[in-house]
Amino acid sequence: MSRVSYRQALLGFNLFLGVTAVAGGLALLLGWMSLPLSSLAGSPFPDYTIPAWLLVVAVGGPALAASGLVVVRVERGIVASLVSGTAIITYEIVEWNVFGFSVLLAVYIGIGAAILALAAFTEFEERATHPPHFGLPSHASR
Repeated sequence: MSRVSYRQALLGFNLFLGVTAVAGGLALLLGWMSLPLSSLAGSPFPDYTIPAWLLVVAVGGPALAASGLVVVRVERGIVASLVSGTAIITYEIVEWNVFGFSVLLAVYIGIGAAILALAAFTEFEERATHPPHFGLPSHASR
């Protein structure tokens, strides 16, 4: 897979995660999707407000930011992607502990793992094709 392909895949996974996280969180907040409050029994949450906001802000926000940064500043996009992948994996592990296992949960953990792997591959490719320059700039004079 080429450097451009890694970047495109990283963009795609981050964009998909960002859009679906924001949409899911807003659907919960606005009442477009209703889940039984009994599912929260034993959890620290009285309702779905906090998990929904976390989904929008802590998962969707970093994923959408990473999407934009992968396009305009690949170095920062890699770091943002590491945050994005870690955020969804963390969110889903907490969800697993609160609600139990589901296939959708496993899919999103896989998406997070894919984002982390693609960020690493993109970084390796960037370093291979653009090694760091530690010398003086070419226009510097003595």
